[in-house]
Amino acid sequence: MNSDIIYDKLTQLNLVDRVHLHGFVSEPVLDDALRQAHLVLNLRHPSMGEASGSQLRIWNAGAPSVVTREGWYAGLPEDVVYSVDTDNEIAQLQALFLKLAADRRAGDESITPLPPMRKKLSPGLKKPQIKPGEIWPCA
Repeated sequence: MNSDIIYDKLTQLNLVDRVHLHGFVSEPVLDDALRQAHLVLNLRHPSMGEASGSQLRIWNAGAPSVVTREGWYAGLPEDVVYSVDTDNEIAQLQALFLKLAADRRAGDESITPLPPMRKKLSPGLKKPQIKPGEIWPCA
C-alpha cells in the first residue's frame, strides 16, 4: 500500500480528520474494530470463486458488510450482505453511503439499505459463555 497516495487523496477530499489508516494490526485489534464498525467493505475483483475467511470474520463480529457480487459472494442471500456490481460499483456504494448517513439504524432494521445482519448473525452482539471443558456442537 502506498500510503502517500492515500493521504494525498484524503487531503484532496478533506477527509484527513475522518479517516484513520491503521496499517497492519493484531487479530484482537482487528476483531475489536470489526465489532465497532458501522459497515465493512469487503470488495474483491476479480474473484477466483473462493470462500472468504475475511467475510467469516466479519460475520463473527456481527458487522454489516458490502461485497462485490461475483464468485462465491454472488450466491450469498440478500439478507446477509449488501452486494454491489463491478460495472456500477461507485454509484451503488455512493447511494448506499447516502442512505446509511440518512438513517444510521438502517442495517439493524431492514434490508434497505443494509440487511439486518447484526440481528440475524449475532443477536445483541452477545458472545456465548463457554465453560472450560464444555463441548459445543459445531460444523
